[in-house]
Amino acid sequence: MTFDPTQNRATLSPEAVAQLVADREAGTPGPWFVAGVRVKMDRQQWLAISRYDEDRKRDENICCAGYDPKDGLGSVDARRIARLPDIEAAYLTLAAENATLRAERDEARTWLGAANNEFGSAAWDWPDLWRRISQLKELSNSRWQSLNAAQDELATLRASEAAALEALAEIGAVVAAIEGADSLDKEMIRNIGTRIAALTPTADKEPKT
Repeated sequence: MTFDPTQNRATLSPEAVAQLVADREAGTPGPWFVAGVRVKMDRQQWLAISRYDEDRKRDENICCAGYDPKDGLGSVDARRIARLPDIEAAYLTLAAENATLRAERDEARTWLGAANNEFGSAAWDWPDLWRRISQLKELSNSRWQSLNAAQDELATLRASEAAALEALAEIGAVVAAIEGADSLDKEMIRNIGTRIAALTPTADKEPKT
């Protein structure tokens, strides 16, 4: 049988976890291993589950699992028992990580709900939030494109204005040169000079920030 974590969601109660922790602290520490020693008791053979005692420099027997020498039954259970300290430690580690992840998930839901509320939704529904953010990004990109186009157009207009002012300056110089000469169009030329003098660059007329 293949283990399917999506179909196996059994968890220990808080009381069971507390008892597990207490038993680990009071019981024999790991690691444990199957010693392979066949002990005969009551006309039955047993496999010893042991640990190495570092202080005594020898193996210490923890418990025994029934063993049938004909078919080897019992050796699997012995290995399962020997894994118990490691499984307990892994469970407690994963339980602590799971509690942290649940707290972070709940906090994320709270923030998502607040973000959704900014867009007019009272729930933390993920699809709505991401769709609204996507729409805002599209609108922002469109406005940036419009702004860039407007800035390019403004730069073109300023370049044209600079060229026009340069040309007007040349005309002004010509007008100044001929303004004192006798001419039937003398008054008209003076009017042109006055209008040219009144011209100022567009940048000077833009609001100051």
